[in-house]
Amino acid sequence: MAHIILVRHGETEANRLGIYQGKITDPFLNLTGNRQADAASEALKDFQIEKIYSSTSMRAIETAENINNYHEKSIFATDELLEIDHGLFDGKTLEQIKIEYPEILEVWWNHPEKVKFPKGETLKGAHRRVTQFINDVITGITREIRSVNDNSDVLIVSHGGAITLMLMSILEIPLRNFRKFPRISNTGVTLIKVTEKGPSIIAVNNTCHWNCRTNNLRQLIKPKKTEQ
Repeated sequence: MAHIILVRHGETEANRLGIYQGKITDPFLNLTGNRQADAASEALKDFQIEKIYSSTSMRAIETAENINNYHEKSIFATDELLEIDHGLFDGKTLEQIKIEYPEILEVWWNHPEKVKFPKGETLKGAHRRVTQFINDVITGITREIRSVNDNSDVLIVSHGGAITLMLMSILEIPLRNFRKFPRISNTGVTLIKVTEKGPSIIAVNNTCHWNCRTNNLRQLIKPKKTEQ
């Protein structure tokens, strides 16, 4: 058994101000975001993380670097984990988008499976991109479990929309239900258990490292490294 740990990046000023950030807008973490990433690092220190993948966005790489403090592994950055490319929505607030692109916004809200962001990508395109990545990771883990009984964990640091699409793919949820899926918070941790039989999701958007008194992720995983 192994785990895939999906983590959304920490907060940025764009998050705080309600500004769309996708492929183009790429701010660094703000003070809150750095504290969230530090808390996530502490919460995940007992996992046997052997591989770390990150979006090429700086906010994701910064978060991955913080979590990596306890693991000291190489971080593999890939465009496949980038956020949905919002095109001309990028860098704008919702109020600005309501004025400039009301028809596209209506499609995005009510028929997300049909949206094509101006000079960006479709939700279907983003779904294909992240589905291929997560499927490859799951296939690699199950192959290693079957061949060498490897129980090492994989950390993936990405974005709210991208993580949502990965989970919808695993659960075979149609894209028309994108808006019904729980929102992924900054540094929200989603835990996927992988066995020879495949993946099962055991926690979605856990933020107890940031807003609870106890780290309940420890109740969901195998014994600490020091206990094995």
